[in-house]
Amino acid sequence: EGPSQGMCLSIPKGRYVPVLEATTRGNLQGESGVPRLLVEQMAFEGSSDEARKFSQGFVHDLIVDLSRFPSLTVFSAGQDTVERTDYILRGNVSERPTHLSVSLYLVRPFDQKVLWADRFDVPKRQEGFWSDLDVSAGVARTLAQAYGVIFSDCAAQATSELPDGPSAYSAVHVFLDYWRSLDDQGMDASEVALEKAIALEPNNAEIHACLSLLHTNRARYRLIYSTESRAELRRAMQLAAEAVELAPNCSWGYYALGLAYWFEGDVAGALSSLEHALASNPNDMLLLAELGHRYAMRMEWERAVPMINAAYAVSPALPVASQVGLFLCHFHHRRFEKARAIALRIRNLPIPHGALAMAAVCGELGEREAGRESLDFIERRRPGYLQVARQDLLSRNLHPTLVNEIMSGIAKLGCNLGA
Repeated sequence: EGPSQGMCLSIPKGRYVPVLEATTRGNLQGESGVPRLLVEQMAFEGSSDEARKFSQGFVHDLIVDLSRFPSLTVFSAGQDTVERTDYILRGNVSERPTHLSVSLYLVRPFDQKVLWADRFDVPKRQEGFWSDLDVSAGVARTLAQAYGVIFSDCAAQATSELPDGPSAYSAVHVFLDYWRSLDDQGMDASEVALEKAIALEPNNAEIHACLSLLHTNRARYRLIYSTESRAELRRAMQLAAEAVELAPNCSWGYYALGLAYWFEGDVAGALSSLEHALASNPNDMLLLAELGHRYAMRMEWERAVPMINAAYAVSPALPVASQVGLFLCHFHHRRFEKARAIALRIRNLPIPHGALAMAAVCGELGEREAGRESLDFIERRRPGYLQVARQDLLSRNLHPTLVNEIMSGIAKLGCNLGA
């Protein structure tokens, strides 16, 4: 019955007799497991044509902004093809003497639970009612991006599907969980899920992009750059190129291409690809934080800092790794207390760079005991890393000035590192 709970006809494996059964949460999503969102027309309370036109135009803006995210299938009200949906975005526009009052809420038809709601006012101006496009973009960011409302609601379902063979969407969930934690176990589980998904859906651009990013990480987190690293980066580049070819408008294909270029040493190509990714979907705060992080590594502070701050202001649940860019800025400008506050957030990442940042700032602040603890943490997690730390940082295209400053801070702990 429409977009909520209804009946579906299925034929169980090994039988020829169709079964009529109630639709459940598990079979609402499409073949790829991608959530289906229906954007309804706004209920309207008012009399002016201008207000009515605003209501219709705002729905169109929402559909455009939401459709930029690959992990969401968006439908508009009135489409005959919409038989079932996982989420419905509803709203109401009420005309007042001086403004329009707009209310929005996201409903899960399965149980009619309201997962998110918000309200804002649109002032009346001389030329009529209009709203800054940031309003619809903000709604799209809140609902559709990685670690947003819909992602969080689907997380348990994505995990539960894995034992029987994941959908593309559940594989992306596993990958994004890993992308936030960066732990080795999560990397292995993510690779298994993505490889299964790409075998089932070889033309899925998002899966190609995620698998490319994973291979880039396998190369970038090896202790010493090696033949295996080069092979991983070649595979990453191939998968990213395939993602772009499969879906030229998919922002994550260019995201994957950008990181592969970066760790191949092509900084200009990397920044160009990441800029293209963000232009394809300016509402994706993960892309904004990543691009800001890369600019910070090159000491382009005027670009980097506003990007990173804006991304985390909108999406605090983003992976903390990109906050390294803010650490670098504070550390370079000798704001060591602020640098230390950020280092505390990243020091326990399972890669050595967070603890290295903590050690460097402790060296500058004269906190030798805490600094040595961070160095011991690195040695336990990555034995031998400290002897190649300078070489490693330079290979990641960190500006040589920043490398020297970090190594100077660590030297103040009395640690004699390799050249």
